Parts: sequence; structure tokens; C-alpha cells
Amino acid sequence: MAEAATTTTTPALPLTNAGVLDRIAGYSRQHPNDFGTPDGRDRIPMKKLMKLFEIKKTTPPETRHLFRAIVNEVCDLEIIGGIGKVLVGKRRTDADANANANANEAGGASSDAGAVGANATASGTSDSNGTSNSNSNSNSNS
Repeated sequence: MAEAATTTTTPALPLTNAGVLDRIAGYSRQHPNDFGTPDGRDRIPMKKLMKLFEIKKTTPPETRHLFRAIVNEVCDLEIIGGIGKVLVGKRRTDADANANANANEAGGASSDAGAVGANATASGTSDSNGTSNSNSNSNSNS
């Protein structure tokens, strides 16, 4: 009976660049008109992607950080009225190159997260290492 219990549980989705992009593409194929006229880019509501990967407030901080880092690397963010935050998958060629570089770089999530930290500053989050990126963006608003 113990074997039956383990086979009925579904394993968590792989939290990788390719896994996130695959889920976004799958959702976009199933819901082609949810975001207006299709433009060839794959989209998914952020809350839906978080549910698919079981990212909650109670999820360990390391897993939440890895999820954020991957999303920052492989997705753009759009705000759509009536839906809210929508993640748009970046073009496969760019994301695949980044995924291959990260996979070859190191074996741990911490090195991937460090590499993504610089990318995250360019997309608007603050980081002590990326203040020059943030300043260059904020100077254009001054």
C-alpha cells in the first residue's frame, strides 16, 4: 500500500528556465485569446504560474528566490487591465542561451541566483551590486 501512495502523488514541476518557459507556452496554447489579439508571444498570469510551481508564502525562501530569479531571466512583465501581472516568455533563442550558460556555469542554485541578480536590477529591483543600473534608469526620469 505504501507504493500506491507514492505513485499517486504528483512530483513538483522542475523549477528550471526550460520548465518555466514550457509551462508558459503550454498555457498560452490552451488560452490563445485571453490577452487580446495573439502576437506570437507566450503569456501566463503570474498567479497562475506561481500556482503551477506551488510557490506560496510558506514556500522556503530559497525556492521563492530561485523562482523569482528564473522569472526575471526568462520573462518580461506586462500589466493588463482586468487580469493584472502577466508574464511574457522571452524569445526562446535568448532564454536558451542563458539557460545553457547557467547550466554550464555551476551546479548550485546560489550561483545561478547570483548571475540573475544583475539581470534583476535591470528590470527594476534594487540590489547593492546594481546601483549604477538603477541610477541610469532613474536619471532618465529626472
